[in-house]
Amino acid sequence: MDAANAAHRAKWREASARMRACPPDDISLDQRPYPSGAVAWLRRAPATTAPREWIALLDAVPALADGLPPSRLAAAADALRIETAWIPAGPVGSADLRNGSERRHVVLLEGLVARSMTLEDGTATELLGPGDVLCPPALGPQHDFGLAGYDVRLEALRTSRVGIVSRELIAAFAAFPELIDGLLAGRARRDAEHAALAVIAQLTGVDRRLLALFRLLAARHGRPTPDGTAVSVAVPLRLLAELVGARRPTVSTALRRLERAGTLRRLRDGSWLLRA
Repeated sequence: MDAANAAHRAKWREASARMRACPPDDISLDQRPYPSGAVAWLRRAPATTAPREWIALLDAVPALADGLPPSRLAAAADALRIETAWIPAGPVGSADLRNGSERRHVVLLEGLVARSMTLEDGTATELLGPGDVLCPPALGPQHDFGLAGYDVRLEALRTSRVGIVSRELIAAFAAFPELIDGLLAGRARRDAEHAALAVIAQLTGVDRRLLALFRLLAARHGRPTPDGTAVSVAVPLRLLAELVGARRPTVSTALRRLERAGTLRRLRDGSWLLRA
């Protein structure tokens, strides 16, 4: 390792140590103690400098290693390193991160992000969790689909961590073909969840749609408790309405009916308790 590379790594190790002393939820992006040159995360608000660090991809998405022999786990964890950045809760701007002219893919590692697609007066929304790809598609107008006005937007529902997939990381997968099983399994799960959301939006009655939606969320984000299943997903009413294909007043009324029936209860932190 040459001196310049060693100095570079030392700089980021020092920055990571300072970051651990200042959790991302406690300070804004532009206040975080990272050196200049960190990943620029472009937002609709004025651009800020997001903190960057490199972590083992398998630490962030351990399901990828399900088909990997234990004897190769350490080598894969060392080889598959991913550049990460934190994004605050709220609307996310363009995630078309670039290194020179190289387009990057962005994957969600921690947190929860809503992706909404709008066309004229219609909106469809899906929730993305760890392991899901945020982009592509790029945000904003989608000119490749031949639909004038078709637009994609992202909203982080809580402070989230993203990983930027470089060409070097993709090339490193060649040495570990067993991980392809994990990649394909994750894609299949994502496709199945997307299909389930489409079916839920077609159910008769908003009460039934909401119950089905929260059962789907509980399968991925739920935690059993003595009183029911705690669903640690704080989704605004606006997004709930988009997820089930209904208007906000209708969803609000349906939620009150479900709460009176004891089937669903909103907790103080915005999460939910499912009893059905």
